Amino acid sequence: MPGGGPGGSSSSEVVYAGATEITSASAQDGKSYTSSAADQSALMISTSDDVTVTGFTLSKSGDSDGGDNCNFYGQNAALLVKGGTTTTISGGTYTSNGLGSPAIYSTADITASNATLVSNLSEGVCIEGLNSITLNNCNLTANNTKCNGNATFLDSIMIYQSMSGDAASGTSSFNMTGGSLTSKSGHVFHVTNTNAKGDTVSTEVGTVSVTLDSTSTWTLTGDSYVASFTGSASNVISNGYTLYVNGTALAGTK
Repeated sequence: MPGGGPGGSSSSEVVYAGATEITSASAQDGKSYTSSAADQSALMISTSDDVTVTGFTLSKSGDSDGGDNCNFYGQNAALLVKGGTTTTISGGTYTSNGLGSPAIYSTADITASNATLVSNLSEGVCIEGLNSITLNNCNLTANNTKCNGNATFLDSIMIYQSMSGDAASGTSSFNMTGGSLTSKSGHVFHVTNTNAKGDTVSTEVGTVSVTLDSTSTWTLTGDSYVASFTGSASNVISNGYTLYVNGTALAGTK
């Protein structure tokens, strides 16, 4: 997992910094936000008031050894929103190149529309606990090529609970309408540390169900395994591989 397992730090121990920090309601347009310092965000929004940032350029470099503070609390993020519970992203291209650096890491409710999201060394997106990511007409590409922390395999979309205290436990949600999802390596979904049957916590991989509408296709790049599948098998492009549904090979794929 991104942090290599449950951590021991708390949010009260995290020291946040932003090259630019917005602390009250604001509307900004056409600005550039840059940081090359370790443990400093290029743009940090620290308010629950409405903040609108449009037409911006965001650039962040600078490694960090902050461990759990980065993985679970957002220290060293390019764009850190830490005051509110909902974040609107519309348009633009967002690329991450660092280990343990998903394009989006959610401990809130995040919606992205008409955006291009690329992750070159990490998960594409991560959702922790009772939170969500919704992608509308976005193109998400994940090329996770190196395991971080205690991770034992590669994945593109991670849904989990770190048990670090930064996100409440509950049902996580990943929704995607339109656009494209490309997983260049490893699993598409990794669901772990989930609540099993309402009373225990499991460290096993969780259940994944896939629904394809009539306008969507799924091209396999390796044998794939899901608990359930809803949709037409003819919309699954096998590419020489097999989709297993609850342990049985799905017939009728192209």
